[in-house]
Amino acid sequence: ALLVERRHGASSSQQADLANDLRRESSREVELRWRSDLGVLVEAARSSGVGKSLASFTYNRSARFESGVGKRLAAILGECPGLRHLDLSGCELGAQTRKVLRVLGNCKALSHLNLSGNKFRDNGAKLVASVLEQCRSISHLDLSGTLIFFRFEDLAKALSGCKQLTHLDLSCNNIGPFANHLAVLGQCEALSCVKLKQVELCLRGADFVISALSACKGLKHLDLSLNRLHNQGMEMVGRTLTEWAGLTHLDLSENRISAEGVESLAATLGGCQALSHLCLRHSKVDGASMTALAGALGKCEALTHLDLSGSSTIGEA
Repeated sequence: ALLVERRHGASSSQQADLANDLRRESSREVELRWRSDLGVLVEAARSSGVGKSLASFTYNRSARFESGVGKRLAAILGECPGLRHLDLSGCELGAQTRKVLRVLGNCKALSHLNLSGNKFRDNGAKLVASVLEQCRSISHLDLSGTLIFFRFEDLAKALSGCKQLTHLDLSCNNIGPFANHLAVLGQCEALSCVKLKQVELCLRGADFVISALSACKGLKHLDLSLNRLHNQGMEMVGRTLTEWAGLTHLDLSENRISAEGVESLAATLGGCQALSHLCLRHSKVDGASMTALAGALGKCEALTHLDLSGSSTIGEA
């Protein structure tokens, strides 16, 4: 594949040269990383047929979209029916969201979609749902930090049809009040990585999520940090650990866990033979809980990373 990268500061002549290069390489599969003016690409995609060869497109400008950029981006994506990887993280799509996302339905081969850091607000969930309903090949979806809670039920319904979905990141979105809709994750049985960091799950939401994920037997990476799960949440996780024989990464940090919760979790951790990374930052421990944890982790022969930083001790530990 041809890798082409262009950052800020490219002169007009350099950008024109790149467009010409793309025309010449239109028969090859192209991976494009672009942080400069999109205007020079639009005509190249239309006139040269390079869009048909574009397999991967990264455009993650740090600045807010300027007038017309959304239209240009939509024009390029509309010429890329074979696009498989799309990274628009941190673009601040804003009012341009509809223009950009409505053309993605034409990208039937799309498998990786990263929209993290875009503040979608009102219609974001519905627009992304429309993309998912048309692009059933999506396996990696990153919607972290997108404020995608409004009409979240639309997104959840679309997720239920994503049978090839293996990686899902919904972190840093206040979807806790709508966590009942996450019960559909049980229908995404191919899931191997789920990141729900700081989504305000609390106990009620955790019950829906953990029960649903028990159907995902191939789960390897689970992040439920910063969700106020308390000790009861640790009991829920502990009861389900036996369903995830291949679990390698587990992050339960900053969930207001006391020594009792740590001890409850330790009771089943010993069965996680594949566990390599365990994160319990900012938990409370005492001598009994540390002894239980040490005994359990002694059976986890694959363990290479243990994070208890910021944890406080009660009595002698």
